[in-house]
Amino acid sequence: MFPCGGTNTIIMKISEKLKINFWVLSNFQKVFYLSFYRWFISRKDRVFFEGSLFLPGQMYMAERKALYDVVINEKPDYCFEIGTYTGGGSTYFLSKALRDNNKGKLITIESDIGLYNKAVMRYSRFIKSNRRYVEFIHSNSPDVFFDFLNKNNCKIMLFLDGSNDSRETLDQYNFFLKYFKSGSIIALHDWNSAKTAQVQPVIEQSHLWEKVVQLDQPASIGFRIFKHK
Repeated sequence: MFPCGGTNTIIMKISEKLKINFWVLSNFQKVFYLSFYRWFISRKDRVFFEGSLFLPGQMYMAERKALYDVVINEKPDYCFEIGTYTGGGSTYFLSKALRDNNKGKLITIESDIGLYNKAVMRYSRFIKSNRRYVEFIHSNSPDVFFDFLNKNNCKIMLFLDGSNDSRETLDQYNFFLKYFKSGSIIALHDWNSAKTAQVQPVIEQSHLWEKVVQLDQPASIGFRIFKHK
């Protein structure tokens, strides 16, 4: 039994983290949240705050929702993700949206073999409903996307969230450039960091892209979604 004052303090500390996600909570806060606090949050908000409880994930709650919503609304045939990490953040919500649409496939690449193996194992064991909508590839090169990009009349979405090398991010964007067409979607995480420093002016100064989502602090560390005109 918690004293009233102690309970209020715990609730305040958890509330401060509700803009981020479940995995930023301390172990004690996780237990308190799952046992008590989560029942006072709407089911919709819980989905985006918690993600998968079997798999650690990154991204703020608002970023997850924006990523999910754009897939639901735009219904791409293929989503291409650079940077799987453990699969509990963007990978989870992209594949969940494709599953809810009952349409499309996420092709995600991860250069770290440990993270890649963890994602494949966890999805195969615990997130089976999303698994059929994801193809995991251990690679650091977008060249592995060729076979999927060369399919005719496919609507594509690209999510860039790789290393912090801004030149690499720009190279990844340029790789996809000839495949973008009207209706294509590009989402970029860490918009206000070195990761996107070189690609930012290229996209913002192009007449081809319309910004459809802009998230910044405190709802995000920097997130943008653009749609090809």
